[in-house]
Amino acid sequence: LTLEEIVKQGIPLEQLENALHQMEFYRSEINGDSGPFGLSLFMRSALLKQHGANPEEGLKIHMLAEELRKSNLADPYYFTNLIRYYLLDNSHTVQVIMRPDINLAAEERAEERERLDQLQNSLTPEDVEVLVDQAAMLTAFQALQEEEDLDVLPKMSLEDVPKMSRDFELTREKFGALEVFHHNTFTNGIIYADLVYDLPEIAEEDLPFVRLFSILMPQMGSVDRNYSENLEYIQAHTGGVGASMTFNLNAVDYNQFKPSFYIRGKALHRKASKLFEIIKDMVLYIDFQDLHRLREVIMKHFTALQSSLHQNALRYAVNLSASCLDVPSKIANEWYGLSYYWKIKKLAENFDREGPALQAKLLQIHEKLLCLENPNLVITCDSEMYNEFKTHRFYGLAELPTKAFKPWTGIYPLTPINPQGRIISSPVAFTAKVLKTVSYSHPDAPALNIAAFLCDNLVLHAKVREQGGAYGGGAVCNSMAANFYFYAYRDPNLSSTLQAFKEAIDEIASGNFDEEDLNAAKLEMIQALDLPVSPGSRGDLAYGWLREGKPQVRRQKFRNAILSLTPEDVTAAVKSHLQPYFDTGITVSFANQELLDKENIILAALNEPFLQLEKI
Repeated sequence: LTLEEIVKQGIPLEQLENALHQMEFYRSEINGDSGPFGLSLFMRSALLKQHGANPEEGLKIHMLAEELRKSNLADPYYFTNLIRYYLLDNSHTVQVIMRPDINLAAEERAEERERLDQLQNSLTPEDVEVLVDQAAMLTAFQALQEEEDLDVLPKMSLEDVPKMSRDFELTREKFGALEVFHHNTFTNGIIYADLVYDLPEIAEEDLPFVRLFSILMPQMGSVDRNYSENLEYIQAHTGGVGASMTFNLNAVDYNQFKPSFYIRGKALHRKASKLFEIIKDMVLYIDFQDLHRLREVIMKHFTALQSSLHQNALRYAVNLSASCLDVPSKIANEWYGLSYYWKIKKLAENFDREGPALQAKLLQIHEKLLCLENPNLVITCDSEMYNEFKTHRFYGLAELPTKAFKPWTGIYPLTPINPQGRIISSPVAFTAKVLKTVSYSHPDAPALNIAAFLCDNLVLHAKVREQGGAYGGGAVCNSMAANFYFYAYRDPNLSSTLQAFKEAIDEIASGNFDEEDLNAAKLEMIQALDLPVSPGSRGDLAYGWLREGKPQVRRQKFRNAILSLTPEDVTAAVKSHLQPYFDTGITVSFANQELLDKENIILAALNEPFLQLEKI
């Protein structure tokens, strides 16, 4: 509907109530995973104060929703009048129309080349000498800045770091076939619930359909509600419901993993019964018979994947580079990498032919993934709410039917891949190179994590970003996956970036860092371990630790090892696990053909592996 139509027809009371519910939920949720929650409260109130309003209004939650309900009851045109006054009849507007131009990038490059050529041709020998002198002065100035005495600034030391790993307690109890895990914490009146099934044995060709099933699940009809009614029902009673998968990689051996399928949701306390009902309905009754809706969601999903191709290019490069190293990485590429992109592309472009077969496959996946024996329910809320839910046996979830299934084995063949460039319409590169290392519990895992920060701080930031001009780049050690990878994004170079990756390893292996560098890396690592966790995420995090074999004693051992590392420990780990294997890592880069062709010439001159080029 247009705004004019909304004003003319009015806003149904049910839709208005749904919107008020969403506002009430949003303002109630303590969502601090990405930053301090107190800061967000400050911004809510301080911005109002800045505009002359009462800052307390920004902190209202239930009272605000109730005031808006009363305003609408007193004047049924309250909201439509606001739309007309502030939007439709507001003369203070501007209309900006942006039209894509497929030739724009080429034209800009040509204009820049012409401008630079003209500038170069106009330079006298004296001008060239001035430019060279200025470049030398800039280099000297940057070097001087790096040598400044930063000790005059206040800073943290390792003495300020908490010595103990944090832990979030989980209780567990059985309700029939359902095992319930509960984390008791204040959530500001919100219930967080995850229904978890272990994945059964899945044929390799069905892996992409598992991910697609998780995407489609909350967007289809359920029970006697069509998709539109179901979406409105979810909006009216929850803060969101969705599905996802986790690998549950084992901390001792990354090859021993038991992935799970999650159906997760959250709701205000008064809506908890509806949340459990919606989860139960999703398990038992998903409507894949609506072919028109199925087509619509597939097309929307592919459009989102296609439009975010550049945004996700680095993730695709990392997944593709790692896909030949181990089974979990292969599956990650099937779920989140180019393999999945191509599968959805094929379905979208051939839906008329593929649609009926897709329906049958989704019904098969539904039957295969859900109502399996030994389900888990993870609940995060306070004890009073939890005891209420127990009394009602989680509003039907404890009575869900279960059946035996063939356990997951995860035996899939690995396919070797070559260094490659994937052609996209981007004048800059997104590059990854992944190496296989050791699992989380290996004695050298802490040192490799520290090595990643040292690579960043001492080599890659300067070489890849400051000198190379990349928007970002660095190294990451993912000990749970036993992967160590280098990356660069929005990078105008490739060959020099790969040389910087190798230089970083060689520098750390040679011990070219001091105690201060090591302590800075340790502080960064501890910061990563101690990132804020919002109350609603704590139960899920604790359950993840349980499934991964990371009890507090093992996490504490890892933390102790981080804090006690010596330079010799780090150099020894790099020499053992990274330096000898650098050339075995597969380089994958996404960029336009012009950049990839140019860089391939440089790589050939350096006797480095040639990138095989292929279009997306």
